[in-house]
Amino acid sequence: MVLEKGDMVAGDKFAAGIYVGKEKINGAIFYKVRDLNLKVNHFIHNKEFTALRKLPSKQTVLKHLSILTKNKFIDVDSIDGPRYHFYKEKLKKSSFKDLVEVLNDLNLLKKNKKASISEVKLLKKCNEKLFGELEHILASSEDQIREEYSLVG
Repeated sequence: MVLEKGDMVAGDKFAAGIYVGKEKINGAIFYKVRDLNLKVNHFIHNKEFTALRKLPSKQTVLKHLSILTKNKFIDVDSIDGPRYHFYKEKLKKSSFKDLVEVLNDLNLLKKNKKASISEVKLLKKCNEKLFGELEHILASSEDQIREEYSLVG
């Protein structure tokens, strides 16, 4: 992935930011990102670059958010081993679609009262990340997004 100054990006430690450029610190290369929510800079080490991704377009977001309106599990029936670990690994891929799919399954598990404590905590993190991104991409409030896609907190 090639980043241009001014690109909107998401990362592991922040929902939405603006790519500022590269900086060399003590001989190591870091990617500098301005967090749009906290108004601080994040420095992402070159080795952690894969955790950084461009924010998807509004069209891509709407396509993937339609998953949430179908009220169907994506992965639950095909998981071998603990669901929590499966979902954590899936989120490491750092794609918007994976984030939505994990959030969908965890949301349905919580609605059906079948989510573990760890899964509920992961759902909360996924919600924070997703809403942080969506507020910038869709220019909507968290409440509007929750209502439109029937998401629980």
